[in-house]
Amino acid sequence: MKTEAMQNMPWEWMPTLALLIFFTIFVAVLAWSHRPGSKKLYEEVANNALSDGEAVKNENKGSNNE
Repeated sequence: MKTEAMQNMPWEWMPTLALLIFFTIFVAVLAWSHRPGSKKLYEEVANNALSDGEAVKNENKGSNNE
């Protein structure tokens, strides 16, 4: 059934395009998570998850902690 559907598919380039889109998104997320200055934010978020309900002071932009 899958092979019949793929044989009748009029857009042979679609699987290649989907692969390129997903690969690009994967690389972008990887680059975003390893950008300079993000280590401090991730350490604070990790410590906040382990805290006993007290807010961790965060000086990074985009934080909701006050």
